[in-house]
Amino acid sequence: MSDLDSAPNAALPSTPVSREELEAKAHGARRLGQLILENKTGAALAAGVPHFREAALLWAQLGSANRQAECLMDLGRLHAKSGHHGDAAKTLVEALRTFESASEVRLAMEAAGLAGQSYLAGRDTEQALKYLRRALECGEQLNDHVQIGQCLLELAQGYVATQKPTEALKCCERALAIFTSFRQGPSQAQTHECMALAQAVAGDAEASAAQFEKSVEISTALARVFEATETLSRFAEMERKRGNFEGAIAIHERCIAIHKQTDNRALLAQTLRRLGLVHSKRGAVDDALACYQRAADICDLIKDQDGLSRSLYLLGVAEANAQRGEGALTHLVRSLGIAESTDNLTQQEQVLSAMASLYRQLGQGDKALATMHQWVLVLAKLGDRADQLRVLGSMAEIQQEMGAYDEAEKHLRRLIEACTHPEDQHERVRAHHNLATILAKRGAHQDAVEHLTQALPGFADEPAIRARILHQLGYSALHLNDAKTALKHLEDSLELYDQIKDEKARARLLVDVGNAQVQLGNTDGAKQLFEQAANLCEDQGDMRATTIIRKASRGLG
Repeated sequence: MSDLDSAPNAALPSTPVSREELEAKAHGARRLGQLILENKTGAALAAGVPHFREAALLWAQLGSANRQAECLMDLGRLHAKSGHHGDAAKTLVEALRTFESASEVRLAMEAAGLAGQSYLAGRDTEQALKYLRRALECGEQLNDHVQIGQCLLELAQGYVATQKPTEALKCCERALAIFTSFRQGPSQAQTHECMALAQAVAGDAEASAAQFEKSVEISTALARVFEATETLSRFAEMERKRGNFEGAIAIHERCIAIHKQTDNRALLAQTLRRLGLVHSKRGAVDDALACYQRAADICDLIKDQDGLSRSLYLLGVAEANAQRGEGALTHLVRSLGIAESTDNLTQQEQVLSAMASLYRQLGQGDKALATMHQWVLVLAKLGDRADQLRVLGSMAEIQQEMGAYDEAEKHLRRLIEACTHPEDQHERVRAHHNLATILAKRGAHQDAVEHLTQALPGFADEPAIRARILHQLGYSALHLNDAKTALKHLEDSLELYDQIKDEKARARLLVDVGNAQVQLGNTDGAKQLFEQAANLCEDQGDMRATTIIRKASRGLG
């Protein structure tokens, strides 16, 4: 033991840290975070969080609230890039409050705008519009006309996203006047495109088309060819969505002519892929395949590996939709290999999704599961928790289809335990439902009822699934000899099936309502219900079920 350790009232010596050293450390932590923000994607972005937090904490210790808030803004951008829009919005609002307290109006405007966009991405439209309006207030307080125009444009985009075209158009008209006065050509083009989208939401296709063309005209006059063709592509996408395939094809052909003229083969290939999607949507499979193949050939020629992988993926999906499984797999496997060689996680995720679906359609459950395991690993790298849980749930469904009930049950129980976040609610109730289905098949009806009861509230807006769960609750209650409870659930299920007009499910349900009446001693009522079920099955051409039900009815005497 040292003298220091044995001294009764000794204090460990400490080296004071100067303000300059703390500032250097804060600057260094923020720079590290910014490097990660600028250069990383997916799960790798998480490494930037502790750097920004450390920088914010150090600036708080140094009493520099503005510097602290700037670090929080960076952290908010990182959360947004990671897809964690709720965390982004919360962090940006915290930065906004600090800037407002310090009367840093310009920084407050930026923070409010980013917060609004994050809320919009997270589909919290009320909060999104609130903070986009706050950004506009800051712009007006600054009397910075160009910034006011930009805030008006962002608010208009928020109104379009929330299906409020009238409000969007009013904001666009104000923004356009400012941008025209200050000769902000690119912003004028963006505003006309926003007006086009607002008119589309309002249902005025002709006015929408005119605004798209005005945007293209401005970008072309400014020699901004890329912006012009991207606007045309979004115009074509709108036409495709409303079923005007010929119009969409004509617009894409205009883009193709421009890219050929400028000899931009990468964008030519991209437009061919977009044109292929239009052909695919209108059911012209061969035309779609021809476009995708041309795109693949161009990408191969110019060594555009990402473009080649994307083209092969679309070829595979089109082949799969045309029920050409072997050809589809050939393209998808090649696409995956290229995406892996370029470390393109987003493309890997899409290809693995398509391969898993195809294997499942082909009845190759083992290969589907193996692909989904790989898929989950890629999603983990991308930091996409919601999709990881969704795929894990689908894996349990495949295990059920394969009869691997033990594995499926273990898998679902682990999934339920993992679904702890509020945003996991949908996958949690889905897992409860699937687990209950397995337990009921095994005769564990009491356990099945517990899990069905957990699942039911989560499907309030999905009447078909809710009807099925109520039917399952009634079925399990029958096996537990609780006929009154069974009848209540079955009648509620029958009401929903009547609403959604599912006659096949209704026939099965009538049989179970009849069985409940048998348990209650009402054989006459049961026979009437059996006859209704038999008639429905007969109308549907299911003679086997008709015979079985009528035989059961006769057995009641």
